[in-house]
Amino acid sequence: VTLEYLEDAFPDVPHLLPADPLERATARIWADFCQKKMVPLFYRMLQTREEAQRETARRDMVEHVRTFSKAMSKVSEDGPFFMGKNFGLVDIVISPWVERFYILKHHRGFQVPGSVNEMDSDFFRFHRWWQAVREVPAFKGSLCDRERLLATYQRYADDTATSKVAIATRSGTALP
Repeated sequence: VTLEYLEDAFPDVPHLLPADPLERATARIWADFCQKKMVPLFYRMLQTREEAQRETARRDMVEHVRTFSKAMSKVSEDGPFFMGKNFGLVDIVISPWVERFYILKHHRGFQVPGSVNEMDSDFFRFHRWWQAVREVPAFKGSLCDRERLLATYQRYADDTATSKVAIATRSGTALP
């Protein structure tokens, strides 16, 4: 909502959403997918204590990343960003969480399959997108210290966090 407000309030700056109404709707749908599917899985994978449930969460995350990657290929095969040449709403919504995948790797051994060198991989477009996102100056300027974030997320990995997000994750309800 905040990003959409900024789009409307400051029409003369670079746009976060495309001008075309159908493309705007597409961006909103995929931003919603990221917020409602991928972000909760990040916490579920990190916070779940039972190995079988972690494995299910890991498989679900791989499938969601695959879906995201295939959607990017359909929306804008060349990219490099989700909707094409411009860094926009979908990229802004999901990039902080993809940046935090190193936390999942550290605590749960998770990483996205494939690489930017594997063109026939379902994840090629994802890796190409991620490579481009990491070069955006605004994204680079928003990065947090990795060790500090690892320490912060340790409570989730130990399932001792008491935040509203942790409580929602434990109860299986929507994140606040």
